[in-house]
Amino acid sequence: MLLIKERPKLALMNYNQAVTLLPNDKCILLGRGMAKYELGDKSGACQDWNRIKALGGFEGDVYLDNYCEMKGYSDMISTIQGKE
Repeated sequence: MLLIKERPKLALMNYNQAVTLLPNDKCILLGRGMAKYELGDKSGACQDWNRIKALGGFEGDVYLDNYCEMKGYSDMISTIQGKE
């Protein structure tokens, strides 16, 4: 919903439900952070991305260090969409 249909509000609603069921799932937290960022909630996005870091991050993921400063956000979106 977020990347393909560009409907971040609906995506956020679904991610919030998913986080309720799987609060430590890093992929869900990553997606929810992206949805929050797209909706202008940068501090909420940063909280989710810092939580991923606290959970151990992703193996080999160089983007996590840049998420809260949003330096790597456009690169991350390109990677997820396969445009790199």
